[in-house]
Amino acid sequence: MKLSNIQEVFKGLEEEEIKGYHPFSHKNRREIYRELTRAPCLNSSQLSSRTGIKASNTVWHLRKLQKEGYVHSVKYQSEIFYPEWLVLQEDWKLFYWINKKGVASIIRPLLFGCKGVDELISNMSRATFYRYLQVLKELGLIETGRGRKSWLCLKDIFFQKMEEYDRRGMKVKRDLIKRLERGGYEVETIGTYNYEVKLRIVGREKFTMSIYISPIRTALGVFE
Repeated sequence: MKLSNIQEVFKGLEEEEIKGYHPFSHKNRREIYRELTRAPCLNSSQLSSRTGIKASNTVWHLRKLQKEGYVHSVKYQSEIFYPEWLVLQEDWKLFYWINKKGVASIIRPLLFGCKGVDELISNMSRATFYRYLQVLKELGLIETGRGRKSWLCLKDIFFQKMEEYDRRGMKVKRDLIKRLERGGYEVETIGTYNYEVKLRIVGREKFTMSIYISPIRTALGVFE
């Protein structure tokens, strides 16, 4: 990170502290948090790629969100981040893996019923498929069987978790609004589409922000 960029970041953070700005008054921070509610358990490089925010700046904003209690992190191959109240500690590994395109491509068809292995394996190499399948077995989400053909099903616990996180996402929305209101802000819900809720916040500053409220569905890219 260039010295001039570091000085710019420090200047911005110092101004926030002096003027008492809300952590979400910074548009990049809002975008990072929005992406984490859409697909929890990403590392800083993934967040940088998805949001288009410089990697060094992404780390700065993540640290600010951690300091303010909005984001938590865990070390797993790299440091991965998730919204503090949205993801249960025992489920971060689930979200880490369903963010993988290969894992998601196995799970998505199974949401609508059991499938034969041959139907699922066509999108990746056999070695990759069975590596991801082993991960899903270790997470306790997949049931396998054999007849004339090998088949796979999602266990009931996966659908239970999906419903649980639908409810949890709604609670996070309510708690976020309450926290903003306790800070002296007026909050208005101005739109909901594909599990994304847009909020208008008015107080010392005025800004809009969005969060997603169904993290398993949105991480998988399933909107029905």
